[in-house]
Amino acid sequence: MPRVAVITAAKNAAAFIDDTLDSIQAQTFTDWSHVVVDDGSTDDTAARVATRADSDPRVRLVQLEHSRGPFAAANLALADVDAEYVARIDADDIALPERLQLQLDRLEGSDARACTGGWQVLGSDGSIGPVRRPPSHSNRVIKWQMWIRNRLPHSTLFIATDTMRDYGGYGPERVAEDFRLWSKLARDGRIAAIDEPVVLWRRSRGQITESAGARDQPERLRVRLDHISACDPTGGWTLDDARDFRYLGRTAPFPVGRATKLLAAWEAQWESHAQLTPSERAELAALSFELRSRHLRHAFRGQPIATALAGAATAPALLRQFVDRRR
Repeated sequence: MPRVAVITAAKNAAAFIDDTLDSIQAQTFTDWSHVVVDDGSTDDTAARVATRADSDPRVRLVQLEHSRGPFAAANLALADVDAEYVARIDADDIALPERLQLQLDRLEGSDARACTGGWQVLGSDGSIGPVRRPPSHSNRVIKWQMWIRNRLPHSTLFIATDTMRDYGGYGPERVAEDFRLWSKLARDGRIAAIDEPVVLWRRSRGQITESAGARDQPERLRVRLDHISACDPTGGWTLDDARDFRYLGRTAPFPVGRATKLLAAWEAQWESHAQLTPSERAELAALSFELRSRHLRHAFRGQPIATALAGAATAPALLRQFVDRRR
């Protein structure tokens, strides 16, 4: 059996699937299989994959007549692979040549069961952006950051197959199940991170992940809420809280006073955990300061200061809290 099974769920991906297939075939690590599940495409995605499978027995096509969604499609592949590890790659992304070897080397002999890595944005014009790295090498820091952002692209996931199956694969929703899996791994302390870029992540017009409205879908917010509630079971958190946490550090549809309360509650949670090391506390404190500063700047753009500060007991005190707070 191959050591690594690469899984791709593809729907109407004919414009990009050849690039994705090429990138796996160009890997320096060659002991792999690539299972592509065509999720009810109406273009020639399946035909392109079938042609590749005819010439390379490591490539296999699973074709669905009707779409089940990307995560259900990936679960079908997961149930059928016999490799030690699974690597995920979306049907429009590109794996860099050493991706599989780098992530395999990181997990070998490690207590971690999953690995993420750096990435570069591939623009619609073919431009390649600078290397973006994982937000932290600490699971505990990533866990608390995920209250606000998930900065782990799904195409960087490299995971032990038995671990993914222990988690039940992906959940039933059509969206955000990648976030759910990452958040479980972070809470369980199972993620290793490497800074080297492992994928080119394609940013294309119309991507569901780029739509602010899509990010506020109840299904997505429930995944974030589940993570927040798992970290703080007695907090009584709501979908509105999950939505508003995501706006911290951005232009938000609520005043600064609301942001201050959310940040204070978030800080109280991680500050109370004795297992955080001094360096982990420093990482989270730096993030807190950055979010406060950015949120204040965004809030004061295009609206009177009094409006931005609505809900704050005293404007001067709040300004000092945002600008002067340092640990």
